[in-house]
Amino acid sequence: MLDKLRRAISDIEGDDILEKLGVESRRSSADKIIPALAIFGAGVIVGVGIGLVMAPKAGSELRDDLQSQFKKARGRLMREQEELGSDGERVAPSPAPVRPA
Repeated sequence: MLDKLRRAISDIEGDDILEKLGVESRRSSADKIIPALAIFGAGVIVGVGIGLVMAPKAGSELRDDLQSQFKKARGRLMREQEELGSDGERVAPSPAPVRPA
């Protein structure tokens, strides 16, 4: 009987005792990750807000610029897709785009 008690006591960890006393409980990974993600999300929202307020352009100009950048990126992606064959290999190298000066 004494041997069983020793084995039972050796299996108890310090966190188990503290949890039973109500002093400290174990925290899961989610208990650490969720608050960190919430703080990160709040920081992103504040940063975007400050960026929009401090933007040197009017909203319509900014939207036009963003739209043109998205169109350029879409065009580059479409060209890349056309250059790739059905087997995923490049068909031919693409010439560098000529930009007006």
